[in-house]
Amino acid sequence: MSRSILPSSCSIYGFQDGVVDETSAVNPFTTYAKANYRVEQDVLPSANDRFCVTVLRQATVYGLSPQMRFDLAINGTVKGFVTTGAIPILKDGTQWRPFVHVQDISRAMRIVLEAPQDVVNGTTLQHRLR
Repeated sequence: MSRSILPSSCSIYGFQDGVVDETSAVNPFTTYAKANYRVEQDVLPSANDRFCVTVLRQATVYGLSPQMRFDLAINGTVKGFVTTGAIPILKDGTQWRPFVHVQDISRAMRIVLEAPQDVVNGTTLQHRLR
């Protein structure tokens, strides 16, 4: 059986009050979020007995890489602290954004790939550590 994981984004939930999960309504606000949601809608119907498809809605991924990107939220925050001694706060500081380390996402993908097909096929999962 072939398996595919679509690494989507939690950004498809947009701005909402409270904690959201896979059953929450989506509210894609940005072009990026809308594109992720459209791809999810296109890919999930291809799940069948011969092709296992799982959508994994990821938080903002961070971690070291050979080509560091300081335009990403957590990397930019750390860079701002290292260079100025203060954590830069954008907007009003009340917003909440989930982050996940690249090693945790890798582990989650491996778990999905090794999970029984009847548990993950055609599903949307949101990465959470327990």
